[in-house]
Amino acid sequence: MSMSRDRTGLSPEKLPDWRQNTTFTPPDAVGAFKEHRQPSGFNWPDRLPQIRAYSQGGKYWCSHGPEDLLDFDRFTQTMYVDCSATGGGNDANSGTTWANRKSSIGNARRAADASNTPTRILLYAKGGEINYARLKSFLDDSTDANSKVPLLIEAMEGRLRTGNYDVLAYAKTAGFTNIWETVRTNAFRAFNPAFPDIAQGNLYKEYKWVPAQAGADAAAILAATLALLDATEGGWYIDPATNKNYVHCHGHEAATNDNVRIYLSTGGLNWSCNQDLFIRGLDLEGGVNGNLRAKGGSTNMVVLDNCTLRYAASGNTANGSASVVDAAQILGTGLFAAYNTRFDMASKDGVNLHAEGSVIPSGLLVNCSAFRNGLSPSQSNNGFTCHDGVKAISIGCTWTGNRGTNSGHVSDGTQVWSVGDTAGASPGDIPTGGAINWAGFGVWSGAATMWLDSCHDVGCEIGVYGGSGGGTIYLRNHRGTGKRTGNVLSYQ
Repeated sequence: MSMSRDRTGLSPEKLPDWRQNTTFTPPDAVGAFKEHRQPSGFNWPDRLPQIRAYSQGGKYWCSHGPEDLLDFDRFTQTMYVDCSATGGGNDANSGTTWANRKSSIGNARRAADASNTPTRILLYAKGGEINYARLKSFLDDSTDANSKVPLLIEAMEGRLRTGNYDVLAYAKTAGFTNIWETVRTNAFRAFNPAFPDIAQGNLYKEYKWVPAQAGADAAAILAATLALLDATEGGWYIDPATNKNYVHCHGHEAATNDNVRIYLSTGGLNWSCNQDLFIRGLDLEGGVNGNLRAKGGSTNMVVLDNCTLRYAASGNTANGSASVVDAAQILGTGLFAAYNTRFDMASKDGVNLHAEGSVIPSGLLVNCSAFRNGLSPSQSNNGFTCHDGVKAISIGCTWTGNRGTNSGHVSDGTQVWSVGDTAGASPGDIPTGGAINWAGFGVWSGAATMWLDSCHDVGCEIGVYGGSGGGTIYLRNHRGTGKRTGNVLSYQ
């Protein structure tokens, strides 16, 4: 089964092998074609594909597409999932034909496990109309995905949304003009999917937490707080005595599952095994351990293509919780690769790679972005960050608006090679109580090394920070408006 994807505008059968033909000129760009090779001293693992980058006319490509990393022919079984409210699947079905499709992602995964067969799972999106809420998601039974087999998971007929939110029933709150209520425990964040926030890159508008007001007793406190909420468009409050969630929707509209989405203290996609995972076309929302947490592996690959990971939270920071989490938390994994994927509005980092015991993951990010990650009281929140000796490559990525260094890396032995990346405007983590103003590219806290090839910082007080204690950044063809401080050198 061929899964070749057109990365250049040519038909798949005419797609050149860039690993063999490095003089190929992409047809949809102008200017000189350039090959970017890994710099001397960058210790990319020999066991992984040897990555090169290419550029022309301000566009950047990778020598390896997402399909080049895994053997797609081994996915010999296909399962179908459709959670449509009417005419959908049934988890009692086998899932192996469209006529016998299942209704939840988690049930299909467990059926693949039981079959002991590498499986392609196709999720029906119905043009983006269907939400795979918590009980239809990866975490439908609240357990980690300790898979016994590799999985390839794709949306079909549109993008697919899934996450740790429930389908809830809302009722008008008596005695108030604009408040609606529903009972739900362990609520961490609330957003309005029907109200894109222009200031937040057209992401969902987050409901603003309304703090409890003073009162002589619990009843008086609730009455005063709801009076304030009734006057606060876009507000949200939880009564700790009853676990009632009260919302005042934007535009004073009636609350529905279309304009209120409450993310819970349950996991997102927790991939806790040494099996390969490939995901395409999914929007992963919420997650107490991140939208995606990969751990427990050592030689496997976790690959995302054309996905979004957003709104992760491990606590209600607006109500005093100090618990925060990354959108993608990558631990025990051989290689984490992401193409054309966005990591936005997590309560901590966008993409975070750490060692798990003796296992040090590697990272490859191509044409990805991370925006506005980090909530108070968390400090030093990054769009992209590597630790503990991780080796990573980023090509044509954009890191902007994160509450800390947009692309910041630490620890002895950590190495990052970035080609054509942009680090956009950010105030650092000063808005969340920190003191970091080097908000473009940075290394610090140990002998971490970064090579910036044809990268660009814009709108940052300090665009490139070479750190101290042995950390170094090497520049080639760098453009930027920010200061360069610390150990920053040029390379050829």
